[in-house]
Amino acid sequence: MSVLVVTPSVPWPPTHGAAVRNSAFITALAEHYDVDVLTLAGPRERVRPHPDARSTTAVRLRRAPWWRRLANAAVGPTPDLVFRHRTPELRAAVQQRLGAGGIEVVQVEGLQLAHIVHDVATCTEGEGVRPSVVYDAHNVEWRLQSQLANLARWARAWHSGRQAALLYEVERWVVGAADAVVASSEADAESLATLGNRFVSAIVHPVPVPPDPPGADEEADQPRVLLAANFDYRPNILGAEWLFGSVWPAVLRRVPEAELRVVGPGSLGLRAIVPARCSLGGLVDDFGAEQRAAWLSTSPAPVGSGAPLKVLQSLAQARPVVVRAAGLAGLPPSLGGIAATDSAESFADALSSLLQDHARRHEMGRQGHAYVFAHHAPSVVGKELLAVHHGLRCRQGDGGGE
Repeated sequence: MSVLVVTPSVPWPPTHGAAVRNSAFITALAEHYDVDVLTLAGPRERVRPHPDARSTTAVRLRRAPWWRRLANAAVGPTPDLVFRHRTPELRAAVQQRLGAGGIEVVQVEGLQLAHIVHDVATCTEGEGVRPSVVYDAHNVEWRLQSQLANLARWARAWHSGRQAALLYEVERWVVGAADAVVASSEADAESLATLGNRFVSAIVHPVPVPPDPPGADEEADQPRVLLAANFDYRPNILGAEWLFGSVWPAVLRRVPEAELRVVGPGSLGLRAIVPARCSLGGLVDDFGAEQRAAWLSTSPAPVGSGAPLKVLQSLAQARPVVVRAAGLAGLPPSLGGIAATDSAESFADALSSLLQDHARRHEMGRQGHAYVFAHHAPSVVGKELLAVHHGLRCRQGDGGGE
Protein backbone atom coordinates (compact mmCIF):
# COMPACT_ATOMS: atom_id res chain seq x y z
CA MET A 1 0.00 0.00 0.00
CA SER A 2 1.15 3.55 -0.73
CA VAL A 3 0.45 6.38 1.70
CA LEU A 4 0.72 10.10 1.01
CA VAL A 5 1.40 12.13 4.18
CA VAL A 6 0.66 15.86 3.89
CA THR A 7 2.10 18.14 6.57
CA PRO A 8 1.75 21.91 7.21
CA SER A 9 5.43 22.21 8.17
CA VAL A 10 8.63 20.39 7.29
CA PRO A 11 8.75 17.15 9.33
CA TRP A 12 12.51 16.59 9.23
CA PRO A 13 14.48 17.26 11.30
CA PRO A 14 11.92 17.07 14.13
CA THR A 15 12.75 20.36 15.84
CA HIS A 16 9.26 21.27 17.10
CA GLY A 17 6.20 19.51 18.46
CA ALA A 18 4.25 18.92 15.26
CA ALA A 19 7.37 17.75 13.43
CA VAL A 20 8.15 15.23 16.17
CA ARG A 21 4.70 13.65 15.83
CA ASN A 22 4.64 13.82 12.04
CA SER A 23 8.15 12.46 11.64
CA ALA A 24 7.56 9.50 13.96
CA PHE A 25 4.31 8.65 12.17
CA ILE A 26 6.09 8.70 8.80
CA THR A 27 8.72 6.32 10.18
CA ALA A 28 6.06 3.96 11.57
CA LEU A 29 4.13 3.86 8.31
CA ALA A 30 7.29 3.36 6.25
CA GLU A 31 7.97 0.07 8.04
CA HIS A 32 5.05 -1.49 6.13
CA TYR A 33 4.04 0.90 3.34
CA ASP A 34 5.56 3.11 0.66
CA VAL A 35 5.33 6.64 2.04
CA ASP A 36 5.51 9.88 0.07
CA VAL A 37 5.59 13.22 1.91
CA LEU A 38 4.18 16.53 0.68
CA THR A 39 4.91 19.46 2.96
CA LEU A 40 4.60 23.19 3.19
CA ALA A 41 7.87 25.05 3.82
CA GLY A 42 8.71 28.64 4.63
CA PRO A 43 10.05 30.90 1.86
CA ARG A 44 13.70 30.45 2.91
CA GLU A 45 13.42 27.31 5.01
CA ARG A 46 15.87 24.52 4.30
CA VAL A 47 14.04 21.33 3.32
CA ARG A 48 15.61 17.99 4.13
CA PRO A 49 14.05 14.74 2.90
CA HIS A 50 12.63 12.49 5.56
CA PRO A 51 15.05 9.54 5.80
CA ASP A 52 12.30 6.91 5.87
CA ALA A 53 10.03 8.32 3.15
CA ARG A 54 10.18 7.22 -0.47
CA SER A 55 10.03 10.89 -1.50
CA THR A 56 9.74 14.30 0.12
CA THR A 57 8.31 17.19 -1.89
CA ALA A 58 8.10 20.72 -0.49
CA VAL A 59 5.82 23.54 -1.60
CA ARG A 60 6.87 27.03 -0.55
CA LEU A 61 4.21 28.82 1.46
CA ARG A 62 3.47 32.29 0.15
CA ARG A 63 2.16 34.50 2.93
CA ALA A 64 -1.06 36.35 2.16
CA PRO A 65 -0.80 40.15 2.36
CA TRP A 66 -1.53 41.52 5.80
CA TRP A 67 -4.63 43.33 4.57
CA ARG A 68 -6.12 40.11 3.21
CA ARG A 69 -5.51 38.35 6.50
CA LEU A 70 -7.04 41.27 8.39
CA ALA A 71 -10.09 41.32 6.14
CA ASN A 72 -10.58 37.57 6.47
CA ALA A 73 -10.16 37.72 10.25
CA ALA A 74 -12.81 40.44 10.47
CA VAL A 75 -15.49 39.22 8.07
CA GLY A 76 -14.20 36.21 6.13
CA PRO A 77 -15.67 32.70 6.37
CA THR A 78 -12.34 30.88 6.79
CA PRO A 79 -10.61 30.41 10.16
CA ASP A 80 -7.27 32.18 10.26
CA LEU A 81 -5.49 28.88 11.02
CA VAL A 82 -6.72 27.46 7.69
CA PHE A 83 -6.46 30.73 5.76
CA ARG A 84 -2.74 31.11 6.55
CA HIS A 85 -1.98 27.64 5.16
CA ARG A 86 -4.31 27.58 2.18
CA THR A 87 -2.24 27.60 -0.99
CA PRO A 88 -3.18 26.58 -4.53
CA GLU A 89 0.33 25.24 -5.10
CA LEU A 90 -0.05 22.59 -2.39
CA ARG A 91 -3.52 21.65 -3.62
CA ALA A 92 -2.15 21.26 -7.13
CA ALA A 93 0.77 19.15 -5.90
CA VAL A 94 -1.59 16.80 -4.06
CA GLN A 95 -3.83 16.42 -7.09
CA GLN A 96 -0.85 15.78 -9.36
CA ARG A 97 0.46 13.09 -7.03
CA LEU A 98 -2.95 11.43 -6.83
CA GLY A 99 -3.34 11.70 -10.57
CA ALA A 100 -0.14 9.72 -11.04
CA GLY A 101 -1.89 6.79 -9.35
CA GLY A 102 -0.94 4.29 -6.70
CA ILE A 103 -1.86 6.28 -3.58
CA GLU A 104 -4.39 4.41 -1.46
CA VAL A 105 -4.42 6.55 1.70
CA VAL A 106 -3.81 10.25 2.30
CA GLN A 107 -2.91 11.13 5.88
CA VAL A 108 -3.46 14.82 6.61
CA GLU A 109 -1.64 16.31 9.60
CA GLY A 110 -3.62 19.02 11.33
CA LEU A 111 -6.66 21.23 10.72
CA GLN A 112 -4.43 23.76 8.92
CA LEU A 113 -4.82 21.48 5.88
CA ALA A 114 -8.61 21.19 5.95
CA HIS A 115 -8.66 22.15 2.26
CA ILE A 116 -6.61 19.04 1.44
CA VAL A 117 -9.16 16.83 3.22
CA HIS A 118 -11.86 18.54 1.16
CA ASP A 119 -10.02 17.99 -2.12
CA VAL A 120 -9.31 14.30 -1.51
CA ALA A 121 -12.72 13.52 -0.05
CA THR A 122 -14.76 15.27 -2.75
CA CYS A 123 -12.82 16.39 -5.81
CA THR A 124 -11.60 12.91 -6.73
CA GLU A 125 -15.05 11.36 -6.68
CA GLY A 126 -16.13 9.89 -9.99
CA GLU A 127 -12.56 9.06 -11.03
CA GLY A 128 -12.47 5.53 -9.75
CA VAL A 129 -11.90 4.54 -6.15
CA ARG A 130 -10.68 7.59 -4.28
CA PRO A 131 -7.95 7.32 -1.66
CA SER A 132 -9.06 7.02 1.93
CA VAL A 133 -8.42 9.95 4.24
CA VAL A 134 -6.83 9.68 7.70
CA TYR A 135 -7.08 12.98 9.58
CA ASP A 136 -4.58 13.42 12.42
CA ALA A 137 -5.97 16.05 14.79
CA HIS A 138 -3.03 17.39 16.77
CA ASN A 139 -5.48 19.48 18.82
CA VAL A 140 -9.20 20.16 19.06
CA GLU A 141 -8.75 23.63 17.61
CA TRP A 142 -12.19 25.09 18.23
CA ARG A 143 -11.94 24.21 21.91
CA LEU A 144 -8.54 25.87 22.23
CA GLN A 145 -9.88 29.08 20.73
CA SER A 146 -12.88 28.97 23.06
CA GLN A 147 -10.51 28.75 26.03
CA LEU A 148 -8.50 31.69 24.70
CA ALA A 149 -11.70 33.72 24.27
CA ASN A 150 -12.51 33.14 27.94
CA LEU A 151 -9.08 34.45 28.95
CA ALA A 152 -9.14 37.53 26.71
CA ARG A 153 -11.02 40.84 26.80
CA TRP A 154 -12.54 43.25 24.32
CA ALA A 155 -11.41 42.90 20.69
CA ARG A 156 -9.18 39.88 21.33
CA ALA A 157 -12.01 38.05 23.10
CA TRP A 158 -14.34 38.82 20.18
CA HIS A 159 -11.73 37.61 17.69
CA SER A 160 -11.05 34.35 19.54
CA GLY A 161 -14.77 33.72 19.95
CA ARG A 162 -15.36 34.26 16.24
CA GLN A 163 -12.43 32.00 15.35
CA ALA A 164 -13.76 29.29 17.66
CA ALA A 165 -17.12 29.32 15.87
CA LEU A 166 -15.49 29.16 12.44
CA LEU A 167 -13.10 26.41 13.53
CA TYR A 168 -15.97 24.36 14.93
CA GLU A 169 -17.72 24.28 11.56
CA VAL A 170 -14.54 23.38 9.68
CA GLU A 171 -13.52 20.78 12.24
CA ARG A 172 -16.97 19.22 12.17
CA TRP A 173 -16.83 18.92 8.37
CA VAL A 174 -13.29 17.50 8.33
CA VAL A 175 -14.03 14.90 11.00
CA GLY A 176 -17.18 13.83 9.19
CA ALA A 177 -15.45 13.65 5.80
CA ALA A 178 -12.43 11.63 6.94
CA ASP A 179 -12.48 7.84 6.79
CA ALA A 180 -10.56 7.63 10.07
CA VAL A 181 -9.61 10.25 12.66
CA VAL A 182 -6.64 10.16 15.01
CA ALA A 183 -6.50 12.31 18.16
CA SER A 184 -3.55 12.87 20.47
CA SER A 185 -5.40 12.09 23.70
CA GLU A 186 -8.46 10.23 24.97
CA ALA A 187 -10.16 13.52 25.87
CA ASP A 188 -9.64 14.87 22.35
CA ALA A 189 -10.87 11.61 20.82
CA GLU A 190 -14.08 11.82 22.83
CA SER A 191 -14.59 15.44 21.80
CA LEU A 192 -13.98 14.73 18.10
CA ALA A 193 -16.24 11.67 18.12
CA THR A 194 -19.18 13.93 18.96
CA LEU A 195 -18.62 15.71 15.63
CA GLY A 196 -19.81 12.73 13.61
CA ASN A 197 -17.20 10.06 12.91
CA ARG A 198 -17.46 6.47 14.18
CA PHE A 199 -13.78 5.74 13.65
CA VAL A 200 -11.87 8.02 16.03
CA SER A 201 -8.76 6.64 17.75
CA ALA A 202 -6.61 8.16 20.48
CA ILE A 203 -2.92 7.85 19.63
CA VAL A 204 -0.62 9.74 21.97
CA HIS A 205 2.44 11.71 20.92
CA PRO A 206 5.43 9.49 20.14
CA VAL A 207 8.47 10.62 22.10
CA PRO A 208 12.02 9.29 21.62
CA VAL A 209 13.08 8.04 25.04
CA PRO A 210 16.37 6.41 26.15
CA PRO A 211 15.93 2.97 27.74
CA ASP A 212 17.66 4.14 30.92
CA PRO A 213 16.85 7.46 32.64
CA PRO A 214 19.63 10.02 32.11
CA GLY A 215 21.40 10.88 35.35
CA ALA A 216 22.44 14.16 36.88
CA ASP A 217 25.91 14.23 35.32
CA GLU A 218 24.72 16.46 32.44
CA GLU A 219 22.93 18.99 34.64
CA ALA A 220 24.18 22.59 34.60
CA ASP A 221 26.38 23.71 37.47
CA GLN A 222 23.80 26.29 38.58
CA PRO A 223 20.11 25.53 39.23
CA ARG A 224 18.46 25.81 35.81
CA VAL A 225 14.79 25.85 34.80
CA LEU A 226 13.97 25.23 31.14
CA LEU A 227 11.02 26.68 29.27
CA ALA A 228 10.92 25.06 25.82
CA ALA A 229 7.97 25.90 23.58
CA ASN A 230 6.85 27.29 20.25
CA PHE A 231 6.42 31.00 20.90
CA ASP A 232 4.71 31.60 17.59
CA TYR A 233 1.73 30.02 19.40
CA ARG A 234 -0.25 32.51 21.51
CA PRO A 235 -0.94 30.31 24.59
CA ASN A 236 2.81 29.87 25.01
CA ILE A 237 3.36 33.63 24.80
CA LEU A 238 0.71 34.17 27.48
CA GLY A 239 2.37 31.54 29.64
CA ALA A 240 5.80 33.14 29.25
CA GLU A 241 4.45 36.60 30.16
CA TRP A 242 2.87 35.18 33.32
CA LEU A 243 6.00 33.22 34.27
CA PHE A 244 8.32 36.20 33.69
CA GLY A 245 6.23 38.75 35.57
CA SER A 246 4.37 36.86 38.29
CA VAL A 247 6.46 33.77 39.09
CA TRP A 248 10.16 34.12 38.33
CA PRO A 249 10.88 37.09 40.66
CA ALA A 250 9.52 35.01 43.57
CA VAL A 251 11.75 32.08 42.58
CA LEU A 252 14.85 34.31 42.60
CA ARG A 253 14.03 35.57 46.09
CA ARG A 254 14.28 31.96 47.33
CA VAL A 255 16.95 30.63 44.94
CA PRO A 256 19.04 33.69 43.89
CA GLU A 257 21.46 31.62 41.81
CA ALA A 258 18.69 30.06 39.68
CA GLU A 259 18.75 30.47 35.89
CA LEU A 260 15.81 30.46 33.48
CA ARG A 261 16.57 29.15 29.99
CA VAL A 262 14.00 29.80 27.22
CA VAL A 263 14.30 28.04 23.86
CA GLY A 264 12.12 27.30 20.87
CA PRO A 265 10.71 28.97 17.75
CA GLY A 266 9.92 32.63 18.37
CA SER A 267 11.70 32.74 21.73
CA LEU A 268 14.06 35.50 20.57
CA GLY A 269 10.99 37.69 20.10
CA LEU A 270 10.58 37.75 23.90
CA ARG A 271 13.67 39.97 24.38
CA ALA A 272 11.68 42.98 25.49
CA ILE A 273 10.13 41.22 28.48
CA VAL A 274 12.83 38.82 29.74
CA PRO A 275 13.34 38.93 33.53
CA ALA A 276 16.60 38.79 35.47
CA ARG A 277 18.81 35.72 35.11
CA CYS A 278 17.06 34.57 31.95
CA SER A 279 18.65 33.61 28.63
CA LEU A 280 16.96 33.14 25.24
CA GLY A 281 18.27 30.36 23.00
CA GLY A 282 16.09 30.58 19.90
CA LEU A 283 15.63 27.43 17.83
CA VAL A 284 18.28 25.02 19.12
CA ASP A 285 19.59 21.97 17.29
CA ASP A 286 19.40 19.61 20.26
CA PHE A 287 16.41 19.98 22.59
CA GLY A 288 17.49 16.82 24.40
CA ALA A 289 20.76 18.41 25.48
CA GLU A 290 18.88 21.49 26.73
CA GLN A 291 16.52 19.28 28.74
CA ARG A 292 19.32 17.22 30.28
CA ALA A 293 21.22 20.37 31.25
CA ALA A 294 18.14 21.70 33.06
CA TRP A 295 17.41 20.68 36.64
CA LEU A 296 13.71 20.77 35.78
CA SER A 297 11.35 22.14 33.13
CA THR A 298 8.21 24.23 33.23
CA SER A 299 5.08 24.62 31.13
CA PRO A 300 3.09 27.73 32.14
CA ALA A 301 0.62 27.83 29.19
CA PRO A 302 -2.86 28.71 30.52
CA VAL A 303 -4.80 26.50 28.07
CA GLY A 304 -4.13 23.18 26.41
CA SER A 305 -5.42 20.50 24.08
CA GLY A 306 -4.00 17.21 22.88
CA ALA A 307 -0.98 16.55 25.07
CA PRO A 308 2.01 18.80 25.92
CA LEU A 309 4.86 17.36 23.87
CA LYS A 310 7.61 19.43 25.49
CA VAL A 311 6.46 18.14 28.89
CA LEU A 312 6.74 14.57 27.64
CA GLN A 313 10.17 15.25 26.14
CA SER A 314 11.47 16.55 29.46
CA LEU A 315 10.07 13.54 31.28
CA ALA A 316 11.77 11.30 28.70
CA GLN A 317 15.06 12.88 29.81
CA ALA A 318 14.18 12.22 33.47
CA ARG A 319 13.60 15.88 34.25
CA PRO A 320 10.45 16.72 36.26
CA VAL A 321 8.09 19.44 35.03
CA VAL A 322 6.09 22.10 36.86
CA VAL A 323 2.96 22.82 34.82
CA ARG A 324 0.02 25.14 35.05
CA ALA A 325 -2.93 22.90 35.91
CA ALA A 326 -5.33 24.86 33.68
CA GLY A 327 -3.13 24.14 30.66
CA LEU A 328 -2.46 20.48 31.38
CA ALA A 329 -4.25 18.31 28.84
CA GLY A 330 -3.95 14.69 27.79
CA LEU A 331 -1.90 13.55 30.79
CA PRO A 332 -3.00 12.27 34.21
CA PRO A 333 -2.61 15.05 36.83
CA SER A 334 -1.23 12.47 39.27
CA LEU A 335 1.65 11.52 36.95
CA GLY A 336 4.71 11.14 39.14
CA GLY A 337 7.02 13.40 37.14
CA ILE A 338 4.65 16.39 37.09
CA ALA A 339 3.79 19.05 39.66
CA ALA A 340 0.57 20.77 38.56
CA THR A 341 -0.60 24.02 40.15
CA ASP A 342 -2.28 27.26 39.11
CA SER A 343 -1.58 30.29 41.31
CA ALA A 344 1.62 32.26 40.80
CA GLU A 345 2.55 31.77 44.46
CA SER A 346 2.17 27.99 44.42
CA PHE A 347 3.90 27.77 41.03
CA ALA A 348 6.92 29.68 42.35
CA ASP A 349 6.90 27.50 45.46
CA ALA A 350 6.90 24.30 43.35
CA LEU A 351 9.83 25.52 41.23
CA SER A 352 11.85 26.70 44.22
CA SER A 353 11.30 23.62 46.36
CA LEU A 354 12.25 21.24 43.55
CA LEU A 355 15.42 23.19 42.79
CA GLN A 356 16.39 22.79 46.45
CA ASP A 357 15.35 19.14 46.90
CA HIS A 358 17.68 16.99 44.80
CA ALA A 359 16.36 13.62 45.98
CA ARG A 360 12.72 14.46 45.28
CA ARG A 361 13.60 16.00 41.92
CA HIS A 362 15.51 12.93 40.77
CA GLU A 363 12.78 10.53 41.96
CA MET A 364 10.13 12.51 40.04
CA GLY A 365 12.38 12.41 36.98
CA ARG A 366 12.72 8.65 37.26
CA GLN A 367 8.94 8.22 37.51
CA GLY A 368 8.34 10.49 34.53
CA HIS A 369 10.86 8.61 32.41
CA ALA A 370 9.21 5.27 33.25
CA TYR A 371 5.80 6.63 32.21
CA VAL A 372 7.01 7.95 28.86
CA PHE A 373 8.96 4.78 28.12
CA ALA A 374 5.88 2.63 28.75
CA HIS A 375 3.28 4.74 26.93
CA HIS A 376 4.97 7.08 24.43
CA ALA A 377 7.95 5.24 22.96
CA PRO A 378 7.73 5.49 19.13
CA SER A 379 7.70 1.70 18.79
CA VAL A 380 4.60 1.51 21.00
CA VAL A 381 2.78 4.42 19.37
CA GLY A 382 3.72 3.34 15.84
CA LYS A 383 1.92 0.02 16.29
CA GLU A 384 -1.26 1.89 17.21
CA LEU A 385 -1.10 4.00 14.04
CA LEU A 386 -0.49 0.91 11.92
CA ALA A 387 -3.56 -0.67 13.53
CA VAL A 388 -5.66 2.31 12.36
CA HIS A 389 -4.44 1.86 8.79
CA HIS A 390 -4.97 -1.90 8.97
CA GLY A 391 -8.53 -1.37 10.17
CA LEU A 392 -9.08 1.06 7.31
CA ARG A 393 -7.94 -1.54 4.78
CA CYS A 394 -10.21 -4.15 6.36
CA ARG A 395 -13.21 -1.82 6.04
CA GLN A 396 -12.30 -1.10 2.43
CA GLY A 397 -12.07 -4.84 1.77
CA ASP A 398 -15.54 -5.60 3.03
CA GLY A 399 -17.20 -2.67 1.32
CA GLY A 400 -16.97 -0.20 4.19
CA GLY A 401 -18.79 -2.18 6.86
CA GLU A 402 -17.65 -2.27 10.46
